[in-house]
Amino acid sequence: MLIEVLLLHRTMPADVVVAGMKAAMQTACFDAQVVAIEARRSIEPFIAEVIPIRDGLCDERQEPSLSGYDELLEVTQ
Repeated sequence: MLIEVLLLHRTMPADVVVAGMKAAMQTACFDAQVVAIEARRSIEPFIAEVIPIRDGLCDERQEPSLSGYDELLEVTQ
């Protein structure tokens, strides 16, 4: 992961990579992809508000039923 973070300087200025590392450390997530995302976030303007998935989606599907499998068990016994 450290190498991935160090290679970010190929596409981003060093100060942006450092800002990404600092932001990732504040979230206690030490993944190279998080550093890259936080680095990009430090240079790109605010585009849209982040909407949590659970609040933004409405799941209207019914709970799956296993009754078909229960019928198979009855046939084989």
